[in-house]
Amino acid sequence: MSQVDEILGIRGSLVYIAEDDFPSRKMLNAILTKNGINVELFNTGEELLRRTGQQLPDLFLLDVMMPEIDGFETCNRIKQNPDCVNIPVIFLSANTTCETKEEGFGIGGVDFIEKPFKHRDLLMRIMTHIRLKKALDKVLEYNHWLEKQINDVVSR
Repeated sequence: MSQVDEILGIRGSLVYIAEDDFPSRKMLNAILTKNGINVELFNTGEELLRRTGQQLPDLFLLDVMMPEIDGFETCNRIKQNPDCVNIPVIFLSANTTCETKEEGFGIGGVDFIEKPFKHRDLLMRIMTHIRLKKALDKVLEYNHWLEKQINDVVSR
């Protein structure tokens, strides 16, 4: 683990995964937990959305093709929550045509991973997006602190 990862707290990050295929869910869970990332698994987008109302993850990993609501609709609903705007969404799909990718990026996705995926590629992409999210969180935290400092000086 790099010094940046230690500063940003990558180990222990939380990823929500909506995947209706049991073997895929099991494999995703094994890959991420083996690398110090906490995982919550969901069979459907609806289950994931209910949990998101209670606790926010550092990243969403959504299968595009799921029963009830697909990954795109799940992403749409996630991004309607102001608390989730800066949480990255990565799509998993066997269908990675230009049109499919354009739709996913257009609704707020940050990456597409083609099924079947390579374990190392999946892990590196997830870690990259968690790093970016954590860095943005730090910038926003420092910005808030600076604004407070400025307001304190101005109000004196």
